[in-house]
Amino acid sequence: MVFTKELLRLAAILVLIVLILLPQSLMACFNPLDEYSYEVLLNKPGIEINGNMLKELGYSVISYGQYIKQSTADPRLKVILSFVNLKEVGLGSGSALSIRFQLEEDFLPLPEYLAVMRVKNASLEQTWFSEKLNNVIYVFNKVNGNVQVTAIGIKYKGSLLDFEKDIKNHVALRLTVPLENVEAVSVSELKIPIVDLETIDWGNVVKIELELLVRNGAIKGLSYEDIYEISAIAKPGYAGWNSRIVYYKDSWIPYFKTDNPLLLKCAPPASTFAVTSDTTPTLTPTPTPIPTIIVTMTATTTPTPLTATESAVEARKAYTEEEFLRATAPIVRMAYIFITGLVISIIAWFIVRKVI
Repeated sequence: MVFTKELLRLAAILVLIVLILLPQSLMACFNPLDEYSYEVLLNKPGIEINGNMLKELGYSVISYGQYIKQSTADPRLKVILSFVNLKEVGLGSGSALSIRFQLEEDFLPLPEYLAVMRVKNASLEQTWFSEKLNNVIYVFNKVNGNVQVTAIGIKYKGSLLDFEKDIKNHVALRLTVPLENVEAVSVSELKIPIVDLETIDWGNVVKIELELLVRNGAIKGLSYEDIYEISAIAKPGYAGWNSRIVYYKDSWIPYFKTDNPLLLKCAPPASTFAVTSDTTPTLTPTPTPIPTIIVTMTATTTPTPLTATESAVEARKAYTEEEFLRATAPIVRMAYIFITGLVISIIAWFIVRKVI
């Protein structure tokens, strides 16, 4: 096959496109609510789910096979139930119940915007002054012969770009200067926490909610040793496709620590548990009886019951190892991106040289 200049030029363009898009594709996008959630997939062989009992325990139906209620143990959390196809995650066949403990919308961090503007050819009668307009606080002050404006948007309704545009327009109008004289030095989004996640006893919430489900017959086949192990490692962040807790080789561990996890670089667009403040459902109990749902998992390994002591040791070990993995993951990912980008850059350079 003869490689003409046209083919080489096309190859160079394709390689450069890949080079540009590579870092973006490698950066995993995720559900932002995962940071405020803990999720466990009950894929242990032998577990059965009785859907009729969920309504009696206070769960409302979001849609068929999806349920939600406020946590009995901590009203700041809600409990969301949904079913996961085990074949899709490589953990057997059939379906398993996912239980997600998620911070209520009213307690999620408030988005606040911060903008710093430099205004040319403007003057102030006083050294500084402040004002508030439409939930935005403005501080005007003199800096090195120019006027600097700091704006803080509290509960601002709009995007970051909208915020920047509104600030520029207001500053230009307030100081009677052309819009082009207002220069954005920095515009950023801040997250102001309402609840300190460390004040939530995640392990206790998980323990109480799971015990309620087991004690009332909604879940069968989940032992108290399982509940202890699942609750012992409970903390926000262990949620979502890659990080939720699963049963694997006789232990409850994060999914990405299994031998061959089908990790996603980008989360699915609309998960069954992504109930945000913008999409809060109206929960109306179904008038028809909820069907009894029996889920029997196909074992990938022969289960060996763990004693409470062994369970605790394994839970602590998994937690310690995971702290290390979570700390080093960003470094490993960035190193991978850098090395891959460097290799593709060299290839692209040689192709472009050949074309030129």
